[in-house]
Amino acid sequence: MDDSKDTSPKAFVKRQWQTVPASTDSEPEAPALRFTIMTYNVMAPSLGKHSWLPNSTPRNLNGKTRRNRIIGEINHHRPDIICLQEVDDEKDFKPFYRPRLRKLHYRYRHKQPRVKNHGCCIAWDMRKWRLLDFESVVFNVHSHTQGIVEWYLTETGQALEDLSIDPAHTLMVDDLNQMWSSHNVNIATFAVLHHVGAADQAWFEYRDARNELLKQQRAVQRLMRRAKRDGLEEDPKLVASNEKLAILAGSRMPQPDQNFESIIVITCHLLWSPNAHFERLIQVMLVLRRVCHYNRNLRLPVVFAGDFNAAPIDPLYKGMVNQPLDATDCDVLLCSMEDYVQARFSHRYWGVPLPDSLFYYIPEQARKKYVAALIDQLKGAIRFNSAYNQPGLHPPPLDGEPTEHDEPPYTTYCQFVGTLDYIFYTADPQSIVAESPLAAKFPGRNRIILNRPVGDMDTEPLAPVDPWWKQCRPTKILEIPAPSTLEPGIPNARFGSDHLCLLTELKITHA
Repeated sequence: MDDSKDTSPKAFVKRQWQTVPASTDSEPEAPALRFTIMTYNVMAPSLGKHSWLPNSTPRNLNGKTRRNRIIGEINHHRPDIICLQEVDDEKDFKPFYRPRLRKLHYRYRHKQPRVKNHGCCIAWDMRKWRLLDFESVVFNVHSHTQGIVEWYLTETGQALEDLSIDPAHTLMVDDLNQMWSSHNVNIATFAVLHHVGAADQAWFEYRDARNELLKQQRAVQRLMRRAKRDGLEEDPKLVASNEKLAILAGSRMPQPDQNFESIIVITCHLLWSPNAHFERLIQVMLVLRRVCHYNRNLRLPVVFAGDFNAAPIDPLYKGMVNQPLDATDCDVLLCSMEDYVQARFSHRYWGVPLPDSLFYYIPEQARKKYVAALIDQLKGAIRFNSAYNQPGLHPPPLDGEPTEHDEPPYTTYCQFVGTLDYIFYTADPQSIVAESPLAAKFPGRNRIILNRPVGDMDTEPLAPVDPWWKQCRPTKILEIPAPSTLEPGIPNARFGSDHLCLLTELKITHA
């Protein structure tokens, strides 16, 4: 049976909303924009192997069964915005998710690297949102992170010849002395979405109607050209229709509402390897570099949701939420940097045995300073809060030990049990640094969005504007189910993926 025709959602757990306590020092209520956003790693079909997930039965690993449970959850909650990861274009998206999302009044953008069998998707309720712009970032395509050798030479004012390098390692050091990029082919995408108000709705409806008139006019003109080509007389009705349609289509379009309610939504799927802390840091910096450059004059609220494959105790998470790193975190990043370089240059043959450290000629203190500088760049770009970092709203830790954070004890429950998925958001306009250390280093053209002030598109930057918003915070989050419903592991009879979906309602208060 063709599962694209099977529209009955299978059994799934109907999780409840939990109210997030409001801050005691919050300001008086002002007009606000409320919306819900979901992130969900739906598990690509190629990864649903029983040998990898022995706690799940073959039936629960079946792609058709899992997809129906997942779309059942989406249909039940109907979030305004959806971020999906591990979406296979040929096996999942085109035959299944695309027609069902369309039926539920969603529009979408899905991107998948050419050499990967799954990618990321952002979908939005077309009745509430309009897409203004969309970009994708494939992690192995760009090289924008300064390597440690170049950084150290710049920091100390030395030349490469001044370092105590074994002559046998000259070729190796030359290779390492370059910009670094991720060698992993995972992907991130971001969309600029505009919330449709009453005036905007009228504007978009007029635009759609005008486009339809233009289409009709082109059809009439084709008929007239065909008649002329065949030597037939012009049909007076066609001529009259063409003139009437031209007048209607050429009428002036009204300006959109000046209340500019737009947001930037990012989703990503970072490298899964447990020890790849350094490469995940590079991947996030690459994404934020694109977003910071885009947003440097607009200062729109940013929501960053996805599968980060990083635990709340990892350096990447601490950098995202602006927490200080301790000596252990720096050591973790240093070891991971060595692993990253070994993997990145594993195909090179330098003709000599490798030293214990590929950076033995750089003092250890300087190496630690380098990774700390990368984290500082991350913190200096956008300061995020985590929507699910809420005390007292989650099941207790499985080992009973207290934690230094208030994230859920797990968002995946299979062979590995832990928290890897997050919904990060910018709490206020000050969280977005207009001249961030990342935004200044990415070349690219300025974008024009609806009614923003503009200059020459190629030479003049967009004029900075006062943010239309002053605060963003979560008001509700979807509960994390108890372990008893997840044992012995997911996917099971009630959950369609090896990850749980996260869902929050955000409230953005107007300035």
